[in-house]
Amino acid sequence: MRELPLIIDVTTDDFAAAVLERSREIPVLVDFWASWCGPCKTLMPLLEKLAGEYHGQFLLAKANIDEQQSLATHYRVQSVPTVKVFRHGEVVDEFLGVQSEAAIRAIIDRYVERASDRAFAEAQTAYA
Repeated sequence: MRELPLIIDVTTDDFAAAVLERSREIPVLVDFWASWCGPCKTLMPLLEKLAGEYHGQFLLAKANIDEQQSLATHYRVQSVPTVKVFRHGEVVDEFLGVQSEAAIRAIIDRYVERASDRAFAEAQTAYA
């Protein structure tokens, strides 16, 4: 079985497959950033750390707004860093600017599947 990456760079060309389709399986956090953005340089290492700690429960996608202006325009990114959470092909949450690790974990935890979610689904299937 091929292991999927935890962190990817996305472009306009692969956004539909890499983010929208993948978000039907797991949450995808898209970090809209720019190389000239100081706060982006603070946030990105934190997001990358969390992606590793969550072991594939969510995908971190990075979109450089200077190179992917049409994505930034389409998703109405007005400042960076902006992080949008995609689930089932739609934006379900977002935050602007640097947030604390606890605040980011709280957002991620709203959307990742927990062991109890799987157990509940299995119980429902067995009951049916």
